[in-house]
Amino acid sequence: MIKKYWQQVLSLGFSPTAKNLYWVFTGNAASIILAFFSTLLIARALTQAEFGIYLALFTFANLLSDLGEGGLGAALSSFIPRLHIEKKSATIVTLASTVFYIELAVGLVLFVASGGTAGFLSHALFAGTPIVNIWVSIFMMLALMLFNFTVYILVAHQQFKESATISIFYGIVRLLFLFILVLGAKLNLTWVLIAYTAAPVAGWLYAFIHTGTRFYRGKFDLQIATNLFKFSGFLTIQKLFVSL
Repeated sequence: MIKKYWQQVLSLGFSPTAKNLYWVFTGNAASIILAFFSTLLIARALTQAEFGIYLALFTFANLLSDLGEGGLGAALSSFIPRLHIEKKSATIVTLASTVFYIELAVGLVLFVASGGTAGFLSHALFAGTPIVNIWVSIFMMLALMLFNFTVYILVAHQQFKESATISIFYGIVRLLFLFILVLGAKLNLTWVLIAYTAAPVAGWLYAFIHTGTRFYRGKFDLQIATNLFKFSGFLTIQKLFVSL
């Protein structure tokens, strides 16, 4: 009886679902640890005022990134597994490409709107920080959108190992950039923001090993876009209120 029970436990522990769970846990844990050490380096290099502005600008970039994504990542996770079951590979590419084009368009609108009001944002929200810091944060928003799109694609295809690997790579690159800046005595607020912008770009480029470029070259489908807006509309409003 005990042997049979133990065999069931082992079977469950080494099942594909359990292995995916292990990779998700590993990716999240490693990302948290790497982010902790990155924050330590930043806290030691910046003044209290600069550290506060860094947190505000990083939050600002993430806010814009979340608004640009607008629940479309959840749509990928909802639709792509079903399309896999139905063996509709071409539709998967069209769906992912349509999501990418929508996010890119929204991201560019946010980029122009934020860039056009960079001076106002600097004085109204960020204690008069140099405008270059606002601009770097705006580029960070685009970088985060590209990186998050890749992660959503991998998760939707249930490639949890690859998703965790990319997240860990992103955290390592960010920490490495900051460490190099510390050694060169150049770790100021602007360079911190640049490091936080370069890291997701590096992660996005690394992800091409797993995703290729097919999701960026597919066609835009208006019907799919309409269905996506119906699905993600409430999620977008929810994210807006949560962010605020």
